[in-house]
Amino acid sequence: MKKYLVVFCLLLFCAGLSSTVFATTMSFHEQWTGTKTIDNSGIYPEWWSTKFDFPNAGPAGAYTNGKFEYDSYINNIGAFTITIKGYGDTDKYKPIDLFLDFNSDHYSWLNGSKNGATGVIAGYDVAETVPFTLTMDIKNNKLLYNGSQVGGLSGVNLNTFLNKQELYVGIGCHFTLSEIDVDVSAVTSSQTTNPVPEPGSLVLLGSGIAALGLALRRRKQ
Repeated sequence: MKKYLVVFCLLLFCAGLSSTVFATTMSFHEQWTGTKTIDNSGIYPEWWSTKFDFPNAGPAGAYTNGKFEYDSYINNIGAFTITIKGYGDTDKYKPIDLFLDFNSDHYSWLNGSKNGATGVIAGYDVAETVPFTLTMDIKNNKLLYNGSQVGGLSGVNLNTFLNKQELYVGIGCHFTLSEIDVDVSAVTSSQTTNPVPEPGSLVLLGSGIAALGLALRRRKQ
């Protein structure tokens, strides 16, 4: 009888314990809004944005589910996008060109300089006059126009932003800029022991009780 009681207690204990893995997404968002007329050839950046901070690198930006450091979560980045919004493109023959810089003097920028006028990260010829969005998807190396992929990015990936404390977005061509958004998310996971029985555990418990009852019945017979 003692043997059956021990088996029953073990089944009850196992049924009450289950491990659950929880995924948590932490996010960072920073935004610039205004009205800025961009009017140049598009080969070099006519205008640079104000400074954007990286996650946990400065006081700016809004966090969800806690602050996090970009460098520490480089292998857990779920998404990293830089989006510009504008309207009123007046040149149907030239694309809107996008640039990135990590220094406030803008003497040289990512993959380019004032002398060489190179370093276009991405460019696309948007539809004239109508509002639009251009998104640099850093994680997936994609350029999105109004949400649809229209190309890739040149000379930039997640590792490009390691050990950086600030970011500037440069823009060239002919349109009116209204908004820039920088969004970064990191996904973390943790495992906890859940004392609430799961369906599978309840089935196991029920089977154990049935087997115990059958064994006791046979013993009496």
